[in-house]
Amino acid sequence: DKIDFGSVSVGAPSDIKDVVATNTLKKTITITQIKLEKGTNDFEIVSFNPSPLPVQIKEGQSITIKVRINPTKELGIYQDVLVVKTECGQMNVPLHATGEVPCIYVGDLDFGTLKQN
Repeated sequence: DKIDFGSVSVGAPSDIKDVVATNTLKKTITITQIKLEKGTNDFEIVSFNPSPLPVQIKEGQSITIKVRINPTKELGIYQDVLVVKTECGQMNVPLHATGEVPCIYVGDLDFGTLKQN
């Protein structure tokens, strides 16, 4: 399945999305590598659990990989592939997002000290 982050404001990291890979084989598998195919600085693997690699996943167990994007180009289309390698092959999960420029920026407001009635 594709992970679509939708439209994300340029310069602001997206919400983190979870990619869950479950071992459906009747044996333990070893995950040897988790990476982004293109490896640009826009998409990021935030973390994965369990860790560190290599990690063994028993039958029916899963690994959760947290990913996000921090777009740098307005109106840019971002694509990459999350690759999870095991001794018996690899899983590819396409990642997609669009960078957008917000119409309005809201900064912090300081109302000073207010008197309570």
